[in-house]
Amino acid sequence: MIVVTHWENSINMDERAFLEILHNALPSHSNLGQYIRDESLFYTQFPVEPLRDIEQFIVDLAMLSKWSEKIPYEWKCLNQEISSKRSIKRILPFPDVCRIMPVKEYDKIESTKDMLRYYHDAGKVLYFNENGLNEYVIIYVQWFVDAFKIIITDANHVKGIDAFKLEWDEFYSTGNMKSNIQSRIWKKEDEKLLNRLRIENKVQIEKDGPRFLSYHKNVLLSYMQRLGLISVGGGSHYVPCMNKRGLVTNRRVLLKTRLSGLLYWCFCLTFYPTFFSTGLL
Repeated sequence: MIVVTHWENSINMDERAFLEILHNALPSHSNLGQYIRDESLFYTQFPVEPLRDIEQFIVDLAMLSKWSEKIPYEWKCLNQEISSKRSIKRILPFPDVCRIMPVKEYDKIESTKDMLRYYHDAGKVLYFNENGLNEYVIIYVQWFVDAFKIIITDANHVKGIDAFKLEWDEFYSTGNMKSNIQSRIWKKEDEKLLNRLRIENKVQIEKDGPRFLSYHKNVLLSYMQRLGLISVGGGSHYVPCMNKRGLVTNRRVLLKTRLSGLLYWCFCLTFYPTFFSTGLL
């Protein structure tokens, strides 16, 4: 589909003429013209009107049978497990998932890995078949996202958490976060959840359990590091998206005035985010 924006600025041009322009702009050996059709071409202008036609087109496109994928019937067991366990557990040990796989014993491990790979790609779980990560499956992806989000977005962390102002300032400006601060942020969030659960259920609930962040601290940090969200250290962690430091003046001048020769940068990283090289260009 093609969406043309700022159509109000297209003076003296009708839609048919624009369609011809698009076709004429294609290389002579291109076969893309089959996709440039009236029904898949939308024109928008400001103020933006309700985009119901575009929305309906996307829905109809997504519902086409050619996008469907056949998966083994046995794999539905994980969907059932997620539905029944997600309210009380956020992470499942790999052997527990393996146990519910209704296949022959000799095929359980490989079949479970294939199933988890599919559900991971579909965004239903988080699972990496790698040393240090393949022992657990995160079955509540939004909970994992929220666990990281509360670290980087809550401006009221300082309130109610015992830490020096200097440590907070360092974290918010450089991304260097003391490990005790990270632990206390999750502990504070667990306390809020605990109070809410006690009010809702009107019973005494264990404060340390599989639905709380602190209970899964090591697994969460390992997965966050694998995804490039955080670099885990002993006494402190590094959160790249919190680093607000710019290039110091003398370095900036050096880069501007260096007209000859080559400038080499050497980074020693165990994880290399794909977006990082773009920022260097």
